[in-house]
Amino acid sequence: MQLIEILQLATDYFAKHQVPSPRLNAEQLLSYVLGVDRLQLYLQFDRHITSNERELLRALVRRRAAGEPLQYLTGFCHFYGLRIACDKRAMIPRPETEVLVQLALQNMTQENGHLLDVGTGSGAIALALLYNKPGWQATATDISADALALAQQNAAALNLTERIRFHLGDLSWPPTPEGFDLIAANLPYLPTRELALLPKDVQYEPVLALDGGADGLQILRRLLAPAGSALRAGGYLLLEIHPPQATIVEQELLRTGFCEVQVHEDLAGYPRVVMARRPLPCAPQSP
Repeated sequence: MQLIEILQLATDYFAKHQVPSPRLNAEQLLSYVLGVDRLQLYLQFDRHITSNERELLRALVRRRAAGEPLQYLTGFCHFYGLRIACDKRAMIPRPETEVLVQLALQNMTQENGHLLDVGTGSGAIALALLYNKPGWQATATDISADALALAQQNAAALNLTERIRFHLGDLSWPPTPEGFDLIAANLPYLPTRELALLPKDVQYEPVLALDGGADGLQILRRLLAPAGSALRAGGYLLLEIHPPQATIVEQELLRTGFCEVQVHEDLAGYPRVVMARRPLPCAPQSP
């Protein structure tokens, strides 16, 4: 069979099983199986597809139609211009999180610094920041040993291993006497009751990376006090949030002693990232 025939069959199968963007999914899986860029498919419509290629594609198409995420099937995604390895050990990095990275880079104005990525998962946030700020170092922490192993794999692939240290712990990290210049966190923030309502593909991702407790804020609240202590004066804290939580998170940050609290929207217009700052010391007053 020719490529164009296989592509149409996969597209029709996805449409029948209500897979979003059926043509795009079919193209991405076929380009993965053939080892070519997706756009190259359009130059090879008359290419003969071997029986081995058809069997591999058929298996992947069935898994995708059952709900398994495309990124887990291909083993990678693109995040802030980087190729990031993805599998069931960690949540898939999403375009919404790129808002956090962009805001962080805008405020990483000094040439050298040290950032902390709490709940690093695949390592996408820390690695994107380091890749764009060559003078900076990072500490990345996660409660999951499997997720940390994936983050280490990504760091090695991007030649960033020497600039990042990894720590296994539940909202804990090695101390830095001078304090971190920036802390970023994309912690589990979905209320437990919402997990059963998630799309099929999201339900393939680790519950540990999704479940934020009864109101979705259980883990985030535990972070605020130690994060404030770990930041240097004037340092920034950036949190990805569930949009309905924006006002509550803003109030919690102010109550915990942060200042300059700002809520930023994602490209869809939803409140997605809250940024705050540890106050600078007050200047002594003249007598």
